[in-house]
Amino acid sequence: NYVVNIENAKNIIFNKVNFYATYTGTASAQYTNVIRVTGSENITFRNGIIRTKKRAAFTNTYNLVLLGDNNQYVTIDHCLLDSGYYQVSTFGMGTASGHHLIVTNSDLINFAYRAIDVRNIDSVQVQSDSIASSQTANNKPLLGISIANSHNVAVKKNFIHLMDNYSGGKRGIQLYHCTGTN
Repeated sequence: NYVVNIENAKNIIFNKVNFYATYTGTASAQYTNVIRVTGSENITFRNGIIRTKKRAAFTNTYNLVLLGDNNQYVTIDHCLLDSGYYQVSTFGMGTASGHHLIVTNSDLINFAYRAIDVRNIDSVQVQSDSIASSQTANNKPLLGISIANSHNVAVKKNFIHLMDNYSGGKRGIQLYHCTGTN
């Protein structure tokens, strides 16, 4: 279930548009994902709110922005991302690929596991964001930004504040097999 499913689209701008997914109480609605983007180019979310409401029995099935394979130039700018297990995440057997993911000047709050968790994207920019949560699920510590197997990575001027009940494990930024920009 998605509020918006974007496939093979080009040059779409959502400006001042709010998206909200909530669990309806039926078994078929256990997934309360908000936005799914795959095979698309130049997709922009600007000045909006992206929010979900979880169902306790399925804590990892409520996500905000899921990025599939072959996306190019996906931008989240001046948005509020509220709640979700993952807020911005790649999916697809760990093979999601794309070019140019930009998350900038946004507030990512109340996530239950990871705010940004992406891999296999060429050119990732996470800049001037406020990332904060004290919500946890599935006994896992919070993680602000996780980027793996990506090139041209730039993480700049972010404020990250994570509070949970774990004595260790929470991480603000985690980079695996990445190369940066000069």
